[in-house]
Amino acid sequence: MKIKVALGQMRITGSVDENLAKIKSLVAVAKRKRADAICFPECALSGYGPIHYDSPGELDRKKMDAAHSEIRNLARARRIAIISGTSLYTKGKWWNAALFVTKSGRIAHVYAKAHLTGGDKDFYAPGQEVKTFPFLGTRVGCQICLDQRFPELFRVLALKGAKIIFHPLYAVSRDTLWKRPVIDAHMRSRAAENSVFIVTVNRASITQNSTSRIYDPNGVLVAQSPLGREDVAVGVLDLTRKYSQFIKSRRRDLADLRYK
Repeated sequence: MKIKVALGQMRITGSVDENLAKIKSLVAVAKRKRADAICFPECALSGYGPIHYDSPGELDRKKMDAAHSEIRNLARARRIAIISGTSLYTKGKWWNAALFVTKSGRIAHVYAKAHLTGGDKDFYAPGQEVKTFPFLGTRVGCQICLDQRFPELFRVLALKGAKIIFHPLYAVSRDTLWKRPVIDAHMRSRAAENSVFIVTVNRASITQNSTSRIYDPNGVLVAQSPLGREDVAVGVLDLTRKYSQFIKSRRRDLADLRYK
C-alpha cells in the first residue's frame, strides 16, 4: 500500500478568512498532484494564539466553528484528507489542535497539543490523551510542534500501531535559527527509533526553524519543501517496503520500567 501525502507549507495570518483561502488554494494544488492527504502547519486555520492575538477573547468561537465546517466541506468536495492545525473551542476551553478530516468530510480525530510553550499556556489548555486511528488501511496519529522534544508520546503512538505520525508546527524566529539542525535531528530520530513515517509541516517564513519534510521509518528524507516560501511538496509513503524495526529490539525489561 502506498499513500501520497502533500506538505501544505503556507504563510499564516491572524485572519481566518485569509488562512482558509490559502488552504483552499493549496488543497487544489495537492489534488492536482494526486495526493491522498495534505497536512498544514500548527494553527494554520485560526492563526497562532500567542503570535496573532492579544488574548484568548479575540478568538471567535463561531467563526472557528464555521471555518471547521468549511474544511470538512473542502475535504469532501476535493476528495482529499486534510490535517489542519487550528484553535478549537470545546469543553469550555480553547485547544491548540490538529483536526484530521477524511476525504468524506468526516472528522476522524482531534489531537490537542500536549506540551505547551510559555505563550501557548496563556491561550490553550494542554491535551490529555494520545490516540491512534485508522486511515486508508493503516493506523496514524498526531503530535504538534513542541511535542517533538519529548519522545515518549511518539513511542506511545508507535506501540499503539501508528505507521504514520503527522506533526504540524509553527517554528519561526530569527533568534532561534540554531534550532534547524536540532529539529531535523529530532524528527529523523522520531521516525527511525519508532519505525514510522513522520510528516512534519511548518509555517512558510525565511526564518523557519525547519522546513516541511517527510521521513521514512529508516529516518531517510522522502520529501521536503523549500525554505521561506509557500509550497506543496508531495511524498509517497510506501508501506509495502520493509524498513528497519529497531522498536522491536528494545530492552523492554529496562525500557518499560517506571521511574519515580
